[in-house]
Amino acid sequence: MRVLHVGVNALDAKLMARALEEAGYDVAWTRVETEAEYESMLDSSPQVVIADYTLPHFSGLRALGLLKQRHSDVPFILVSESIGEEKAIEVMRLGAKDYLLKDRLGRLPSAVERALAVC
Repeated sequence: MRVLHVGVNALDAKLMARALEEAGYDVAWTRVETEAEYESMLDSSPQVVIADYTLPHFSGLRALGLLKQRHSDVPFILVSESIGEEKAIEVMRLGAKDYLLKDRLGRLPSAVERALAVC
């Protein structure tokens, strides 16, 4: 499975990739940090996008918007340290398939499975 991860923390990326691999996924993981890198990697046709909510010069919501413009069928999962109910509703309304708190990354494989089943 080709995963495009938008995030600045390499350790988070490793933990997420490991969670998917332990669930039996064969993962090809690409991590980007900037909007330009992200837009470039969208051409590689990822099967799922996982993005941090907050980035230094970019945001998960912006990443979701760009994905929906180019690949509306690719599932998007937002990951955050903490996200309030209002923001979570907004993310889902805008087209994310799921959102996860970083302290609950064990849910990632089931979130990916559900997102891929819907798309």
